[in-house]
Amino acid sequence: MKRFRPCLSVRRFSFERLPEDVHHLPVNESSEKLNDSFHRASITIEKNAQLFKCSPSFAIPEVHFNQIKNGRFPSFLAKQIKSKGVVVIREAVTEPNALRWRDSAIDYLLENRQWVKPPVEYPFYWSQMQIQTREHARNRTVFSALNSLWHSNGSVALDQNFTYADRLSVGRPSSGEVKTSFECCEWDERESFIKLYDSVLRGKWEEWDPFDADLRASYETSSQSNRAYKSTFRSWKGFLSLAPWLAHKGNLKGIPL
Repeated sequence: MKRFRPCLSVRRFSFERLPEDVHHLPVNESSEKLNDSFHRASITIEKNAQLFKCSPSFAIPEVHFNQIKNGRFPSFLAKQIKSKGVVVIREAVTEPNALRWRDSAIDYLLENRQWVKPPVEYPFYWSQMQIQTREHARNRTVFSALNSLWHSNGSVALDQNFTYADRLSVGRPSSGEVKTSFECCEWDERESFIKLYDSVLRGKWEEWDPFDADLRASYETSSQSNRAYKSTFRSWKGFLSLAPWLAHKGNLKGIPL
């Protein structure tokens, strides 16, 4: 199976002042202090963007499955992953397994007369191959390693994996292009949101710990639609690739800063 290399498209960070929609939040810090913090963050982002241009591997850590030992990443890789918030894990499953699951997914769609021209994301969750991928031993090892990067004082059982019902995405032939949906968290006035981003909203974003599972799990989004879905704590979001992906196609987009 062909390897794909992460492709970076670096754009200049253009914000000079804190976005206006932040100023309505009930925080005690002055606008000047928050703007100063935002300025420091902007400088850091700009410096990292320049490093990305020189060394793509600096932006997105890559791990081979065999480097995961006892459900943990090596310490130097764990530090990189936590710093960037994104990782590529190679050979999580064998190529024969991946291709068998891919063919099973296509057969499932055809048999149920659901096949449409890709790229497309299907709202299907319980086909046989999807269940098999979630429960595969090597995938569960990956889940454990990723969850081990979080920490909790006990309110979150990080050693117990409850796999989330994933969607089924089919890419465009010969390009690997896929469609998916990601969510942007809006600024929220509720106390749980303020507590989650307390250090950021005090003008000390450098002290914020994005891997504090207790704070993250206690926060519920402000949307009231589909509440059971919205209130689920998801430690990571990712893809299991069942076919070759080509470089320079923008398969996955993120901000590894």
